[in-house]
Amino acid sequence: MPLRPTIPLPGGAALMPARPTIPLPHGAALAVLAAVVLTLLISVGLIELPVLLHTQGRILFPLDGAFLNISVGRNLAFYQVWGISKHSFQSASSSLLYPLVLAPVFFIAGAHLLIPLIVNLLAAVFFLYRLQQTLLRRNLTPPQQLLILLAAMAFTLLPLLVVSGMEYVLQLLFVFLFIEALAAALKDDGPITRQQDHPITRQQDHPITREDDHPLTRRIYLYAALAVAARYEDVLIIGLACLFLDRQKALKLAAVSLAPILIFGVISILKKSYFLPNTLLLGPYPGYALGLATLTLFAIAISIPKFKRIELLLLLLLPFSVRNGQSLQHFRRDCDRMYDQQYLTARFVHLYYYRSAVGVDEPGAISWFSEGRKLDFTGVANRDVIRSKRMHYWSPVYADSLSRLDGIRAAIVADPWFNAHRVPKWDRVASWNIPDSGPAPGPSKTVTFYAVDEWDTTNLRRNLHAYEHLLPAGVAVRYY
Repeated sequence: MPLRPTIPLPGGAALMPARPTIPLPHGAALAVLAAVVLTLLISVGLIELPVLLHTQGRILFPLDGAFLNISVGRNLAFYQVWGISKHSFQSASSSLLYPLVLAPVFFIAGAHLLIPLIVNLLAAVFFLYRLQQTLLRRNLTPPQQLLILLAAMAFTLLPLLVVSGMEYVLQLLFVFLFIEALAAALKDDGPITRQQDHPITRQQDHPITREDDHPLTRRIYLYAALAVAARYEDVLIIGLACLFLDRQKALKLAAVSLAPILIFGVISILKKSYFLPNTLLLGPYPGYALGLATLTLFAIAISIPKFKRIELLLLLLLPFSVRNGQSLQHFRRDCDRMYDQQYLTARFVHLYYYRSAVGVDEPGAISWFSEGRKLDFTGVANRDVIRSKRMHYWSPVYADSLSRLDGIRAAIVADPWFNAHRVPKWDRVASWNIPDSGPAPGPSKTVTFYAVDEWDTTNLRRNLHAYEHLLPAGVAVRYY
């Protein structure tokens, strides 16, 4: 195959022929990709099938945070409001990118719980496709490609990430794209110089002198910003990358990657909320994941100049895979509990308080199944609650004042939530004791219903009596 002619540069310099872009896989490579995608689909089906049988065909997610994210995406699509309800700004999502991706799909196709699964599945397939492209550039044989792709799918827990309803697949995708592009620029694909029409060009006699307008460099900045927008914790990886760049490039990479955080932070402050999302303020990042991240980043920092194979860079994803695994290791049990416990209260609110204000301590599923204003007693979706907790003046008395200020018609909380000696002056109407009937049964859960104002007591009691026949047989109902 004849080589392409060299490309002249100003000053008489010339570049070596550019490597052609990788076409869509065909032949044995296409068969490998199809086999891996089919394996992914079968894995997702095997994970979802027991859940769908238990929920009578209803799609549910294991984490309340998933419903927070998709509720923000829905309200952004139809009401241009970043919040779990359409009434006010609420910094409740753990991701900036995920609601932005879901919003246009919701706007076109409608608000369906199937959409997050489809979006995650498409992102997962694209991740596998891009990983295979990297393997093809290294001339790996089809069996080697198949082994690495299956290992990557297992190592990253990809089927679980797809069905999680969270932003984990987008995080995985853009972190990989960023690492792959950075490795190509630094070492893996040789030094980089400017060329207008080709992303990668080899030149043996010149140091790394990437221009700002080089396509590869632009992709590095873009992927960095998208990775951080997917989840804030990816700042750790961007910080490591800055160590391998000169000062000017490092400062630019830091500025571009932090831009989503800064923009959202400014908007949040203008909306009288905190700079960071509430989910980051409420609880610390898991200690085991932080320790693992530190060790992994240190190991990569020592050995990255010697890397010759991009798959080794997947070690950077180890801390986040462990964290995701901890969150999703009991996927079926958590989905069953979501249906047996939180779905019951969400359906009650959907039927009787769809557009009314309610106070809750598990706002995710209830937010998705209703449109009324929500007062979140945990602080995930309420700046006043989180401020009171950070300043140590949160109390049931303060919860009562906020509830009356927001016009809350009913408060629905899981026991024990209130201190027995400091219960707000609400009418306790009824409670449900819901047994845990999942594959690994745990303790039962008691949900208590309160009327914030006396004139709502009769209405709440009537609604609970009307709904009682829809409760499963094992739920013990008690009226006060």
